[in-house]
Amino acid sequence: MRAGWRRKLISGLLILAMMLSNLTMIAGAGEIVISKSQIVVTIGADLSEEQKAFMMQYFGLNQEEVQIITVTNEDEHKALDALLSEDRVGNETFSCAVVRPTSAGGIQVKTVNMTYVTSNMIASTLVTSGVYNCEVVTAAPFKVSGTGALTGVMMAYENASGDTIEPEKKELANEEIIITDEVSENVGKNRAILIVNDIKITIARDEVTDPEAVYAVVDNVIATTQQAAYEKAMKKGKDAPKEVTTEAVQRLYDFGKKFSQGGYKYKEMQQTLERVTYNVV
Repeated sequence: MRAGWRRKLISGLLILAMMLSNLTMIAGAGEIVISKSQIVVTIGADLSEEQKAFMMQYFGLNQEEVQIITVTNEDEHKALDALLSEDRVGNETFSCAVVRPTSAGGIQVKTVNMTYVTSNMIASTLVTSGVYNCEVVTAAPFKVSGTGALTGVMMAYENASGDTIEPEKKELANEEIIITDEVSENVGKNRAILIVNDIKITIARDEVTDPEAVYAVVDNVIATTQQAAYEKAMKKGKDAPKEVTTEAVQRLYDFGKKFSQGGYKYKEMQQTLERVTYNVV
């Protein structure tokens, strides 16, 4: 078992080295200037010391040069118990994350060995929290749900950037996790992410604030994604896709209304929102 995860981490070092090399090139070009002191690493508390050392090596970082936050299972339950089922969160924390604020490029996320938390989930949660630009890498030495990394990212961003996330937006981001999870139970994770993301795009882009107009946006997005899913299923000779439940539609109405009052700036969100759509379509 130990040799197995060690081999995975060593093989992953080459991939991450290329990724970090690209980030260095961007910084060198003068577009993004971030010092290592602004990078925050979150480490799962239940990793062994050897595994923690491997994760720092995987991230290509020296623990003396960056901020480190240890994320415990208690932290996870405090942040996520109201959002996700207990079995999703589990009773140990292994996943880790690196967060670095940037000045451009939207939210860019890479995930390794996450079975539940996806890059799109992290990016979408951050943008609803009012975060517009940052780079995130999440990983674990073996396959885990990734809820520890999700918790850590939210904890780390404020430390890395020095900014305080508005409580109302953080709460709305939490609601988004619940709603997306509920919608996904009937229509699948990718389609659920697409529905929520397209609602955000339309409301922010068109500056929709009137409740009745918000309801129309939600109805149109659901209908459009339903038709697209139906056509895709027919081409593949599969059964007609399930529809979003009445209860989930109501939750999407409520989410849309709150989002429409958040004062979000579409131009600053555009890169991230469009990237999420591209990833799940």
